[in-house]
Amino acid sequence: MAMVILLSTQYPDQQLSWLAALIISWSLGFVILILSEKLSIIVGKRTLKAIERLMGMILTTMAVQMLLTGIKTFMESM
Repeated sequence: MAMVILLSTQYPDQQLSWLAALIISWSLGFVILILSEKLSIIVGKRTLKAIERLMGMILTTMAVQMLLTGIKTFMESM
């Protein structure tokens, strides 16, 4: 949602497109959450564990990048 707000302020002529993208992503997330038990059976425990680890690595990478960007911005403002 934050990304849609950011993009809609940068490109105000495409607000309808951003809203459609947000609704599609919410719908897809809803379907995945509703079917999560069935999907976990289909995918299997090993694959599910691998996906969890991959998502953890991606989240950690994003956090480190945000921290470094914040430090860089802070240092430049001094």
